[in-house]
Amino acid sequence: MPQEKLTIAEKFFVVPLALVLAVTVFGFGLLAALSQTALSYNMDSTHLLPEAVAPGASIADITLLNNASEGDTLKLVALDTRNYVMGRSVVLPQDEDDLQGYSESVMSHLRDVRSVIVITLWSINGAVLLMLLALIVCIARRRMRMFFTACLSAGIGMIVMFAAFGCAIYVNFSGLFESFHRIFFAEGSWQFAADSLLIRAFPLQFWMQEALVWAGFSILVAIIYLILGVAGRKRVATAGFSVN
Repeated sequence: MPQEKLTIAEKFFVVPLALVLAVTVFGFGLLAALSQTALSYNMDSTHLLPEAVAPGASIADITLLNNASEGDTLKLVALDTRNYVMGRSVVLPQDEDDLQGYSESVMSHLRDVRSVIVITLWSINGAVLLMLLALIVCIARRRMRMFFTACLSAGIGMIVMFAAFGCAIYVNFSGLFESFHRIFFAEGSWQFAADSLLIRAFPLQFWMQEALVWAGFSILVAIIYLILGVAGRKRVATAGFSVN
């Protein structure tokens, strides 16, 4: 049974809904990257004792540990830092020399990061709420075709976007990382010494793996939307649930 074309009024509903769904894809991927599971795994794989490093492997972007207890300490610092930037009430270690704790310049950067993350998390919550409201409206008005079309559009668009993002991570992650910071933070406010606590806790390889978790989980959610859109539109075509 052929699909009816969307009316102009329906398109004005579907386009913003697809954008809202795209934000949820972005958000669910980010939440996966910010999870304790992702943090713990990526800390373990980028904070290594010298004997644990594979022969010939690059150590430029990881943290070499002096002992196992240092790894445990850095993981606790990383977890507290993660909680802090997500808006939770956490007291971070502070120290003027920037080795045993965070200096004021690092704390200033973390406050900037906290602002960006908190606003982003609230935006994600808002997008999820709008998605649920749109679903309720579509069910109540028997216009599920609009919801499934938005799922299809968001799924395709975000798969393409995050697949490109994943390729960019492999090709030039350091350049991508720097560009990201230039967009959101003032020049010079996010660059610190290699032996500072922040860099030892979060080496560049850690962020690359976090970005891959973000991209991978976002693609997974986008695929779910894509499948839901295709299957739902097919169901609507046969069951007629989108008509009065």
